[in-house]
Amino acid sequence: MKFLDRLKRFNWKTSPAHLFFLSRFIHPHTLNDFMKDDGWETVLKEPPKKALDRFLDEGLIRPSGLHGKLDHEFKLPALKTLLKDRTLKVSGKKEDLIERLIELDAPGMEKLVKGQLVFECTERGLERSKSYLDEEKKKKTAVEMQVFQALQNHEFDKACQIANSYHKQEVFSSEIGCDSTFIKSIFVVKPKILKKFNDHQLNALRIVAGMMQLLYCRKASDWLPSGFNLDSHLKAESAARMLIFHCYYLKNLNGLKGSGFKKAKIFVVEDSCEHCKKLKDKTYAINKVPELPFEECTCEMGCRCLLSADSNSG
Repeated sequence: MKFLDRLKRFNWKTSPAHLFFLSRFIHPHTLNDFMKDDGWETVLKEPPKKALDRFLDEGLIRPSGLHGKLDHEFKLPALKTLLKDRTLKVSGKKEDLIERLIELDAPGMEKLVKGQLVFECTERGLERSKSYLDEEKKKKTAVEMQVFQALQNHEFDKACQIANSYHKQEVFSSEIGCDSTFIKSIFVVKPKILKKFNDHQLNALRIVAGMMQLLYCRKASDWLPSGFNLDSHLKAESAARMLIFHCYYLKNLNGLKGSGFKKAKIFVVEDSCEHCKKLKDKTYAINKVPELPFEECTCEMGCRCLLSADSNSG
C-alpha cells in the first residue's frame, strides 16, 4: 500500500507554491504560522499540513531543537530582556543571544518553549530552497530591467503589461493597483511639495515612482543616475512616493466631485509634522481642498495626509 501511495504522490517539485512554502522554513516556523487564513491552502491546492508532511517524509524539514524554538518564539528585544534578568550581556546577533541563554539556563529555556512544535529546513531542504529563491530573484531582476527600460522610453502600456504578466505568475498572484493611465499621470504631475526640484531630478524620480507602483521596488538607488542628489529633507524614496500620493489624491478628489460631495476632510497621521497637523479636523469645500501631499510638510518620510469625504456633505 505504501508503494502505491508513493506512486500516486503529488510531484511537489514542479509546484512553485510548494517550493515557496519550503523556503519559508529557512527560518524556524510552526504550522500555525500558515493557518491564519486560507491563502496557503489555496495556492498549495492542499492543506499546509499535508505539504509539510511531504517535506518531513522526504527529509527536507525537521523539528527544530531548542535554538530554533527560541528563535521562533522570541524577538530580539525579548531575548535581551531574558539576558538582563540573568545579568548577562545583551550585545551580539540574535543567534549569539540565544546560545548565551541556552548555555546558562537550558532547562529554563526548555520550559519557556515547552509544547512548541517548530520546524526548519535540513541541509537538503536549505539547498533546495536557496536554489528556488535564486531562480526567482533572477526572474524578477530580468522583469525589473524590462520595466525600467519601458519607463525610460515612456512605453507605459508595455511597462504595465510586463508587470501584470509577472504578478500573475507569482505564487500569491495579484493585479497591480493601477493601469497605464495612472502610470502616465506620474510622468505628468508636479506636486507643489516637489516644486524645488528641476526637470532632471523629477524625471529620475518619476521612473523610481513607476518602479515602486508596478513592481513594489523600494530601493530608489537601484534606478537613479549615478551621483543623483536632491539636496532636500526628502530622500529619493520619499520624494518618489509623493508623486504616487499626488496622483492618488487627484484621482480621489475627482471621484468625490463626481459623486456629488460638496465638502471633504483630510486625515492626518499622529506622527505628522506640525504643518500637516494644522489640517486636522478641518472641513473644506470640495473646490478649496489643500493640495496633497501638503506643500509645507517637513517630515523626512514626506506627507502622509489622506483626503476623505465629509459624510455630511453627500
